[in-house]
Amino acid sequence: MAIELTDDGTLDTVLRCSECGEEMRYTFTEVGLADDEPNAQKAYDVWVKGCLEDAAADHECTADEDSEPTEPQEGDITTSDDRHFYMHGKLCLELIEGHSSGEYWRAHKGHMSRGATWIDLGRFASVEQAIKAYMVLENYFPNAWTISDHGNAHLMDLTEGGK
Repeated sequence: MAIELTDDGTLDTVLRCSECGEEMRYTFTEVGLADDEPNAQKAYDVWVKGCLEDAAADHECTADEDSEPTEPQEGDITTSDDRHFYMHGKLCLELIEGHSSGEYWRAHKGHMSRGATWIDLGRFASVEQAIKAYMVLENYFPNAWTISDHGNAHLMDLTEGGK
């Protein structure tokens, strides 16, 4: 959980929980300080720091810690065609050909920045099985997403029996 200072266009000081989105509003009312006084900004900064500390201590986040993410994060695997899969903006997994005996896949082995090479991953009955095999190969288990032609991200279910 992180409490962040945000600006909603009002004169209130607005803090927002980055996890659940709850807003906490505060009004700075330092009596006796004009806006142009040198100590006014310092007093406000100290006051905001106190508000952030109080909000972090008092806030009970309602975000479900086990909830699914709603959009891809850096390092997740994405595809828009179920044939080409990307991670960090680079092709990492590719469907070479499909047969009745399964689809044949190849993958980058190793991190692209350190001279990765293409390897034959094998035949798999489903896209999900190929993605899981790639994750095992890399020993890295990010989320996988399908991006629709409208740009909407849909989390792929890679669990047993999931589709």
